[in-house]
Amino acid sequence: MTGRRVLWLALLRGCCYALAGAAVLVAMSMAVVLAYFDLRRAMLSVYCVLLATNVVFTLVTLDLGFAYYGYGYFFSALVSFVVVAVMVGYYVSQLPYLTFVRNNSSVL
Repeated sequence: MTGRRVLWLALLRGCCYALAGAAVLVAMSMAVVLAYFDLRRAMLSVYCVLLATNVVFTLVTLDLGFAYYGYGYFFSALVSFVVVAVMVGYYVSQLPYLTFVRNNSSVL
């Protein structure tokens, strides 16, 4: 029974790493959308959230032991993905304002 438990734990860990990689890939792709709209502060905040949550979650999971190594990055990737998805959703809904008013020097 112990061998199966170890196998399932390894499979779960592999799936978590794959999901974290996919979440970071999608989040950084969404950050490219922010760069396309010239939203540098929003991009900086996304990367700062990724850095801060990665540090915090990694320090928390280091205290839990070897079995939990890598989960800090996984949770950090998920939090960053949610943050960038909300930001992209907000800025896409504000797209006419961003296009015609904010980036137009004659209006400001």
